Amino acid sequence: MQGEQVAAVWKEQLAALIYRTQQSDSKVPPDVLMDFEWPDWDKIADYAKDPVNALTMQGLFRDIPGPNFNPQKPATRAEVASVLHRWLTAVE
Repeated sequence: MQGEQVAAVWKEQLAALIYRTQQSDSKVPPDVLMDFEWPDWDKIADYAKDPVNALTMQGLFRDIPGPNFNPQKPATRAEVASVLHRWLTAVE
């Protein structure tokens, strides 16, 4: 493993991946939040706006630290694990 580079997944990419998987598997958790918008919404790429909005309303991104989503920052392993855990738990 030494010397290998690990590819990062941006937070907006993570949202798009999970959202598209939800749509293809029909495993969509119910919305638990309403009328929430990230302060840095304008920095989210167009392809990711629907996914970020949907997963935010589902409560999957509720542990993002700080007030901003930071869409082009890499998701940490902990963030990926917690988002996946919340999603899988919600659709069981």
